[in-house]
Amino acid sequence: MFRWFEDLNAVQEQLNQVYEEAYGRKPQGRAREQGVASWMPPVEVWENESSIYLSFDLPGLTIQEIDLQIEGEQLIIKGERKAPEEKRNYRRREKLYGNFYRAFNITTPVDREKVAASYRNGMLEVMLPKSEAVKPKQIKISVEE
Repeated sequence: MFRWFEDLNAVQEQLNQVYEEAYGRKPQGRAREQGVASWMPPVEVWENESSIYLSFDLPGLTIQEIDLQIEGEQLIIKGERKAPEEKRNYRRREKLYGNFYRAFNITTPVDREKVAASYRNGMLEVMLPKSEAVKPKQIKISVEE
């Protein structure tokens, strides 16, 4: 009978791992109550002919709590959202606290000197301008008579 519970716990651990890999955070429950849950800020990524853009939802953070850098061929964002220090008698707790980390492979050459980022109202906007070498170029066709 106890073996059945051990198997059930093993399955639960595997499901927790799948959930964490898919959503970037630990599932709700004891881990979160103990303040060890990690999370990943949601992001939107889009591009046009001249740049690649990323927009992150980071409400409640200050700019000092966010670290943004290009390392090798990756854009890395990391930081920490700290839980309130005061003890509270929660009836419901859905905000995620703890460390976050995201890395994005940059497969298109970008002009690193012109990368720009701005933070306003909990939104971090990052612009990665494409290198001139990869931007579309119109080729003029001459007509020979």
